[in-house]
Amino acid sequence: MKQMTLKSLATELIVLTNKFKEILMAISDDVQPGSERPDNLRDELFYYLLNKVKHSEQGQDVTYFAEDFEGKSVSKPELIEHLEHLIREGAIEGKVESDGSSGLVTCKNARITTEGENLARVNFFKV
Repeated sequence: MKQMTLKSLATELIVLTNKFKEILMAISDDVQPGSERPDNLRDELFYYLLNKVKHSEQGQDVTYFAEDFEGKSVSKPELIEHLEHLIREGAIEGKVESDGSSGLVTCKNARITTEGENLARVNFFKV
């Protein structure tokens, strides 16, 4: 067996970690067969959307406000698109409602699914 230096082990670990991450990203982007993720979707928005919904094991209305995005610029149509994508992919359950007076968007009866928990854990929370 070839003796490896600490530096070569670290390099090999980085290579394997990157390959593993690519595989996980491919899996998370393909929650439902045949679906494609549009290029204009932002991972940072998925983080904020999933983070707020992950606290609801049972369906409840979750309203998103501009303050939820920590100063990041976000529009109502962009939030709707991201929420609908998460619902379509099975990461969360709920119905998007955007005509309420408070907040930018509300996800009615929102609940994170097992797929959503896995997506959040793998890509954002590292739990």
